[in-house]
Amino acid sequence: MERSDKEIDISLLDYQNLLNCCPILSNTTIKYNELQKQLFLEAQKSEDEKYSYILWLLADISEIAYSKEGKQVFSPKWNLYGNARSMIPEDLSEKNIDFLKSIYDFIVNKMLRAKIADILWEKKIKPKNIAYANYVIEVYLELPFSDHKTFYSNQIYLKRALSLANGMKKREIISDFENKIFKTFVEYEYDGFAYLFQLTDFMIETLLCNSKAKEISDKLNDFGEKCENDNSFNLAGSYFARAAIWANKFDENRALEYQAKNAKASIHHAEFVSKDDKAGISETAYYEEALKILRSIKRENRRLYFSEAEEKEIADKIREAGQKCIANMGGFSIPINLSECVKQITNHIVGKTKEEALRFLSLLDAHISYEEIKENSITMLKHSALFSFIPKQFYGDDGRIVARTKGYDLKSQLSDDDENVIQWMMFEYQNYIQIHVVGAILPALQVFTNEHNFSFRELNEIVNKSTIFPNNRKGIITKGLMAGFEYDFITALHLLVPQVENMVRYQLRLANVKTSGIDKDGIETENGLSTLVKNPEFDSIFGKDLGFEIKALLCNSFGSNLRNNVAHGLLDMNQMQSHSVIYFWWLCLRLVYIEFWNSYRQE
Repeated sequence: MERSDKEIDISLLDYQNLLNCCPILSNTTIKYNELQKQLFLEAQKSEDEKYSYILWLLADISEIAYSKEGKQVFSPKWNLYGNARSMIPEDLSEKNIDFLKSIYDFIVNKMLRAKIADILWEKKIKPKNIAYANYVIEVYLELPFSDHKTFYSNQIYLKRALSLANGMKKREIISDFENKIFKTFVEYEYDGFAYLFQLTDFMIETLLCNSKAKEISDKLNDFGEKCENDNSFNLAGSYFARAAIWANKFDENRALEYQAKNAKASIHHAEFVSKDDKAGISETAYYEEALKILRSIKRENRRLYFSEAEEKEIADKIREAGQKCIANMGGFSIPINLSECVKQITNHIVGKTKEEALRFLSLLDAHISYEEIKENSITMLKHSALFSFIPKQFYGDDGRIVARTKGYDLKSQLSDDDENVIQWMMFEYQNYIQIHVVGAILPALQVFTNEHNFSFRELNEIVNKSTIFPNNRKGIITKGLMAGFEYDFITALHLLVPQVENMVRYQLRLANVKTSGIDKDGIETENGLSTLVKNPEFDSIFGKDLGFEIKALLCNSFGSNLRNNVAHGLLDMNQMQSHSVIYFWWLCLRLVYIEFWNSYRQE
């Protein structure tokens, strides 16, 4: 029967009758995970309204999860994008709670009974029954944890039991469990798995075995060395990292030694994978991890284990691995027929006056809509959920990692503040640019320059009638735009990029927005473009569409980032004549011409 939205009156007698026709509820040997599945199946099969309601209720309760972080004890087991989620105790009505209290003593599955006991304990029902908490502690602390499979699934219950025991000051129970877990740790033999350091993480979180820090640290180090000998470098690093945490409780120098061994394990891993010519990404990641660990050590202590030259060599290796990664990245070529588009553009310019042809070139519609790009990007993320979960890193052409995304969680609400959405928006915008440049701007520019001679004086008259740039910069703007008409996009780029930044500053100042900051010494310095575009007034002055284009072209590491790349000399000859550069030149021409055309029409 389908789940009912209405609340149905149920009693202990209904549950006892259900036991006779649903053997699964009387099964004392069934595992908890299997019980959860069976409860949902039985709820769907049952034709009796009351029985179905009870089964759905117990199935939902079995699915309530323990929170892994935060102060909340419980959390939904699943939470889909939007409002759909599994049950939490707050969803239970007073009648549901009364029903659970009535059937509590008749539930035979220990884990289900412990879950209900914990819910009743946390609901703080009066009179408070301490037997509920005691039962949770008793059942959960009996769970096995002596191998990596059982420990992975059971540690959340063990933590809950210890939390309750601590809150109730049950020192003897905690001490007995502490001895039990330390004995397991000491007797565990090396098997190449991560169990032992996961066990120590559990001990750190639950504040257990601190008095045994030296023995724990020594054994973790021993396991780390064995992992290195097996070429399990990731695992080795994890063991060395935990060894350092425990060693720090009794000997700071020993902890530094283990941190250095962790860094060396990452270096060895990078060297190991470098034998594969296509391992650029992973090689970069391991060298980066080594450098990160190394620089977490104070400089004076760092030199005990790594010289300055060795540290510099790691940084050089990161760059080399990044370049290898770029070299190995393949490409795809998809033919697009733009001949009809080029034909139409030609017809609009050939035979027209210079003024008409320039107006057509300057006002070509790129159909750039911020909202459309944003919505398309969010849709792409939702439809590419598996890919979007994965953290990504982005390389510059010289092998540097220029940006990263963490991957997004379905639980989070996607917006244009999310780095994953921004990355997709930049990707889609680059596609717009490429198509617009190849299919419209370059064909129109070629036909225009073939048909008409265009002088500096003519262009300067247009620039002078535009108000978007300050008067004392208009000569520079004219030179930059003129360079584009001569296909000298390198000169255009270097002249126009700083002037567009100045234009943004100029327009913000006109709106009485402060564009500078004062440091601790009282020296006032102008904010850079990346800071200026974050002003709340920026989008209201330039509009969402143009504001997005300025950010995407000039100061976003996921985009062309022209301002940063030009300022730091990071572009080569080809990159200075890329589609993004040509589009940027055209956008400047468009901004100038729109202002000129508006004033011309008014006159």
